[in-house]
Amino acid sequence: MCIELVLGLVNALAWPLVALIVAIAYRRVLRGLMPGSRIKFSISGVEFETSIPELERSVEENLHGRKLSGDQWNWLRRLRDDGRTKYDHANYEALRPLRNAGLIREHPEGTLTACEEIEITHLGRLLVNARDKRGAA
Repeated sequence: MCIELVLGLVNALAWPLVALIVAIAYRRVLRGLMPGSRIKFSISGVEFETSIPELERSVEENLHGRKLSGDQWNWLRRLRDDGRTKYDHANYEALRPLRNAGLIREHPEGTLTACEEIEITHLGRLLVNARDKRGAA
């Protein structure tokens, strides 16, 4: 009777104990996957911490709440795949929001209207890679 009670108790606690041990062992990884997790940046010698949702809001704010058009997504993919590309001023209206959001940059540095070439930024590359991985187009 006593052995059956102990076996029943062990059986009932086995999975919760395994789950607890895994959670403790991988707590740093699990914490990084949580929506409220923080990431550290160092820009121009200033280090700060933010969350992924805050970073998303920052990009959305720079896009003035608009969603990227299919043409803009195609530009980001092209710049990611082909690298720095000659700039045609006829594309100003499509590319200006991308530049303002920090997703692309102009060369030589200055203004989009005076540049000769454009290229994707690391932030733009992260965004288009995440979208492509998600399978949306």
